[in-house]
Amino acid sequence: MAQALKITRGPLSGCMKRGRYPSRLLRVLWTCLFLASAAGCGTVETPYRPTRVGRIDAAPAEGPLEMQMVCAQDTITIGEPLYFTVIIRNTSDRPVWLPRNPPLIMAWVYPDGRRDNFLREYPDAQFFSTQNAVLLQPGQQMTRTVAVKTYYFPLPGITEFRALLDSPRNTNPELTPFWSGRLESNAYGVKVLKASRRRQEVLQRWNSAFSGERFTFRPEPTSRPAEHA
Repeated sequence: MAQALKITRGPLSGCMKRGRYPSRLLRVLWTCLFLASAAGCGTVETPYRPTRVGRIDAAPAEGPLEMQMVCAQDTITIGEPLYFTVIIRNTSDRPVWLPRNPPLIMAWVYPDGRRDNFLREYPDAQFFSTQNAVLLQPGQQMTRTVAVKTYYFPLPGITEFRALLDSPRNTNPELTPFWSGRLESNAYGVKVLKASRRRQEVLQRWNSAFSGERFTFRPEPTSRPAEHA
């Protein structure tokens, strides 16, 4: 930001007082100082701030899989839990193995551009078997319901969410092909309203007993849903 320039009893101020420099030269010096300060401020990038409610973009495909996400509510009050349905679908023409309980992480952007996410650690490699992995046939999908508690959200406004899947490398050679890597869902915007202090305290106590996640595997083939704008 441009800062106010304080004239002191230095060499320049003495010249100004005694009139050694013409007014045109002083205007040039002032202009150069202002432009230099303004240029410094112009290099600061404005953080991304969510502006849209509902589904924002299409789910990017990663190899044989596609992950879509929808929300049961487009508007909530701070303190109410958000329920997201995450659908992982095999869009290829070949079966692929996946973790039965896929390691999902929810990430979001607050109205002021600050970012937050679930804090979880997953191994880089893991031995999978038929007990903790499923074979997803072409056209089949697995569905997971993920909840996000909002009682600690710092401010109201539109908040943008996205689901991330980081699947570890499988060390069991009998389960192939096994998908591993990172998969992102589409983004989804939710309008978060401010809650009264009393309501927020009640919701926080209710959230203390809230479970958080539910997972469902649907083995039947399903048709590909229509894309939304």
